[in-house]
Amino acid sequence: MKRLPGSEDMRAQARKRALEALDRRLADGEGGSDALGGLLSRDPEAAVATADAVMARVGRGTVRGHAGFRAAYVLAAAAALVVVSSLLTLALSGGRDVVEVHFVLAAPEADSVSLAADFNGWSLDTHVLERREDGTWEIVVPLSKGASYRYGFVVDGERWVPDPRSSILLDDGFGGTSSSISL
Repeated sequence: MKRLPGSEDMRAQARKRALEALDRRLADGEGGSDALGGLLSRDPEAAVATADAVMARVGRGTVRGHAGFRAAYVLAAAAALVVVSSLLTLALSGGRDVVEVHFVLAAPEADSVSLAADFNGWSLDTHVLERREDGTWEIVVPLSKGASYRYGFVVDGERWVPDPRSSILLDDGFGGTSSSISL
């Protein structure tokens, strides 16, 4: 069977990207072997076998007169596999493993307080706390169970403050500390 130049490289790259995405989801606690009682296990070896089987079937197909389209079909099949897998993972998680976490900081002198964390890309705009009459600031954030998160408060857009209620403080790599929570 004649192969397109570079088609093996493209197939290997698509497989590598799909496996890296799977590894990230597994590291983030998404999916897992407990989903639907293990019926849809995210075992990496099974994922590789499935990807190989799909790629082998796609590789057998031809389009008469348009052999140059084979690589596009292979990439489209790999992308479809990744999309279906991601949608299935999201559907299975369905919010049943989410807990609402109440973050509070006493900062009566502050004009604004944000929650910067690994779960929001360290953004100051995603989770802005609300001020209460007693000078405390608070927000409730839904987070996935079975994971650990690093976070801290940013007061008035400049001052980093670890959570004084957190029992776990970690070196943030910038000479300060970050708070940590495990759910």
